[in-house]
Parts: sequence; structure tokens; C-alpha cells
Amino acid sequence: MTDTFESAALATFPHIDNSDWLAIQTIAIVAQSIVLIVAVLFAYRQLQRATRSSQFDAVSRLQAIVDGFYDDRRCLFETFPLDLALDEHQFGGKPPARWHSRRINEGQRRAMVLSDKQIEALKSLNSGQLEIARRTINRLNDLGQLVEDGFIPKDVFFGKYHLLILRCCHLLEPVRRQFEERSEGGNYGQRLLRLRYQAAKYNNLIPKHREVNIYITNQTSRKLIYSSPKPTPWRRVIWSFKRLTHRY
Repeated sequence: MTDTFESAALATFPHIDNSDWLAIQTIAIVAQSIVLIVAVLFAYRQLQRATRSSQFDAVSRLQAIVDGFYDDRRCLFETFPLDLALDEHQFGGKPPARWHSRRINEGQRRAMVLSDKQIEALKSLNSGQLEIARRTINRLNDLGQLVEDGFIPKDVFFGKYHLLILRCCHLLEPVRRQFEERSEGGNYGQRLLRLRYQAAKYNNLIPKHREVNIYITNQTSRKLIYSSPKPTPWRRVIWSFKRLTHRY
């Protein structure tokens, strides 16, 4: 095709030699390449704008959902006894997967047992507080499903709310277990366990977060609920890799 075009061009313009035609072809190829690059950059720019717009919409919807149960969260932290909150070891290790149950060994079972103070604090909750806890568990469960289904980016969600998730889950876990065992069924609210686990991993991966202990506080006292593991050299390597690959 090129040879035919070149032959026809030479026949039409006999005064232009082969070297001139080679230069013209080179200029044409460069011009086409420039046009192609500009078109690709324009398409990438448009895609980037659309992605940012989609992310903004997702963050706005996420903020609206979180704001929707603000009053329940405030009541949760202001009126629930801090003795109710579990420490990190009482969650029994890795949570059940989304589609599978988990097997708990005897050591994990013993670690998950509530202390006497936690049992007394759980018994002290009235029906109104239990209803608030149930509503909060359901809202967090809905958020967890949106995260697991990919509708909310994990880095955005845990970047904004990992402390809130940890505090809510540690305070609500005894109540969740009570609902799970007595009324709602054996899998009730288990997505909260995965949320808490991922929030803890996110806290470990970010250096400025893992250097600070996490507490639940009220007007009179506070309780430590989570501390990141000691950052050994091997853990630092693993955390850096997971942070780069967003593996929360």
C-alpha cells in the first residue's frame, strides 16, 4: 500500500526524489503519533475526572450514611459503661470469612469469655440502650456490606472511620453476642468482626496510627481497647508491602 502510494506520488510529483518523500513520510508519522498521544491524554484526563466525580459521590453517600446514626453513636459512647468494652484479645483471632464459618479452638474460646465486670455491665443495659445497640450494629453491618461489595473504597472508608469502627465494635461486641445467641440467630452481625479486623490492620499499616494507643472515653474515664503490635523489622516489611498494595 505504501509502495503503491509512493509510486503514485513520484509519478505525480517527479521533481521530488526518494529522500524528500522519506522525510515527508517521517513528518506525517510524527504528526499522527502526536495526534494519537494527545487523544489518549485527553481520554485519560476525562476518565480521571469521571473517576474523581464518582469517588466524590461515593464519599458523600458514605458521609450521609455515617451521619444518619450520629445520635445513636453519641448515646452509645455517653451512656454505655466502659467496662463493657472488649480488649483486642477477646475477639478470638481472625474473624469468620464472608461465606464460611470459622472453627474456634479451646484457647480462643477461653480468651473470648467475658469478664465478670463485662457481664455485669451487659446486665445493666436497659431496653432502650439495647435497642440503640441493635440499630448501630445493623447500620455498621450495612456499611460493612457496601465495603465488601466494593461500593465504598476500602482506603477511603478506613482512612476516615477506622477509629470509629474499632471503638464501636469493641463496645458493641458483648451486645452482639447476646443478640446472636438469644434472638437474631447464629450469624448475626458477624460482618462487624471482619470490619474490626480490617480496621485494626489498617491502623497497623499506617505509621502515624500504630504509634498511638486507642481508647474509648467518656466524661469521667477511659479504657484502652487496642494497641498495635511491636513494629519489628519483619513486621515493618510486611506492613509496608500491604500498605502499598492496599491489603487491609
